[in-house]
Amino acid sequence: MDPLQILWVGQSCFLPNAGVKSHTHPYFHMVLVLRGQNRFTLSEQPLLLNEGQCLIVPPETDHAFCNATESNTEYLELKFTITNPTMHARVLRVSCQVLENELANSLFKHILHEYATQCNPADDAPAAYLTALLHALTEEYRHQSPRQFSYVDASGCSVLAQRVIRYLETHYAEDVSLDAL
Repeated sequence: MDPLQILWVGQSCFLPNAGVKSHTHPYFHMVLVLRGQNRFTLSEQPLLLNEGQCLIVPPETDHAFCNATESNTEYLELKFTITNPTMHARVLRVSCQVLENELANSLFKHILHEYATQCNPADDAPAAYLTALLHALTEEYRHQSPRQFSYVDASGCSVLAQRVIRYLETHYAEDVSLDAL
């Protein structure tokens, strides 16, 4: 199975004070405001998104949104799943935050363009753009967070696997038997 699966991509326009009632779903939901200002509610926490800002709503998170202006607003939406545990954990760390990243915004627009003009449904360009977009949004976190492991990123592994990796990294210069593990 692919580490990322795009479920839906679209561009929406809302009239003044129009929106979507509170709901949840089992996948990530990303929104990029193209024009106007939108009021979001995530698990009863209010957020205001302006042009150029985006938001990632994690799976099973109650959310609603509404046009907060007296004119039409436009935004892009992307619904997707992630099966890679490390990438899933990274995206969860930046979700529910108002994000602003020009590269991610450009990639988001490329995904919409690819979906609108895609002749071959098996083309993996949109998924590649989404991977790059998610890396762009999580880059700051990836570079600022302390490394849990010296040589291997095992943050997406089970607790047992993390213990084994930590032990091996600590005793890398020794001959370690399987019994010792």
